[in-house]
Amino acid sequence: MTAVAVPVWAVLPLKSWDHAKSRLAPELSASARRQLVEAMARDVLAALLKVRKLAGVLLLASREIHEQLCAPGPGEDFCWLEDRGEQGLNAALAVAAAWLAAKFQGGGGPAEAGDEAAGRGTLSQKDGMMLQRERMLSQKDGMMPHRGGMLVVPGDLPLLRAEDIEYLLEVWAGPEEVLLVPDRHGVGTNLLLSTLRQALPFAFGPASAARHSRLAARQGLILRRLHLQSAVLDIDTAADLRMLHQCPLQAGATLEWLRREGREERLTASGHQG
Repeated sequence: MTAVAVPVWAVLPLKSWDHAKSRLAPELSASARRQLVEAMARDVLAALLKVRKLAGVLLLASREIHEQLCAPGPGEDFCWLEDRGEQGLNAALAVAAAWLAAKFQGGGGPAEAGDEAAGRGTLSQKDGMMLQRERMLSQKDGMMPHRGGMLVVPGDLPLLRAEDIEYLLEVWAGPEEVLLVPDRHGVGTNLLLSTLRQALPFAFGPASAARHSRLAARQGLILRRLHLQSAVLDIDTAADLRMLHQCPLQAGATLEWLRREGREERLTASGHQG
């Protein structure tokens, strides 16, 4: 299968850190869960920004999360699409796809849509839904370009490596193919790469790999599953957390969180013994 040179943007969707990873509540305090989610998001974003083959990175998150991710320094080279949490993940991703489609069509980019002084694009979901409707009409009329691709990258993949994303982009066959990287159980979707023209409906959630496969088949697309070692572990449960403790991690925020959390556990245990 021959790879096609198609510019691809990575989309990193992040929901509120305050209520994330509730299934880890028996293992971690609310504060520890929030710190873990932020650490993983920082590491995923850092990995994406190292991928030279990406045309860009779009952060899909609230204003608060955007500001916190930019807080340590003068800012990173990525765009931002505001997600106010008014809709679910799949609806927000559809808005992001519409934003990218408009960008590829020359209908506005980061400078036109957002804060030029900060060098980042911002767009409300209300405005994004307008772009989404325009995108659907353009697709119906056969006007939708296929020169752009969208890679959905969840923020809870702490092992993710830039070289694996590079490989994913290299082996993608292009507009008629959907690449799906499943979770370690083969049930969830940890990475999803497709062309913007086909407008594959997003179906993230329980058993999403099978749903994405069915949706791709309905649209006559070839869906190929690809195993990437650094993308199989997403952190949702206590079992995932235990596996994370056993994995070799690159230097980064998640590794620092693990070390800090381990120190706190030892201090707590020592206090109980005393």
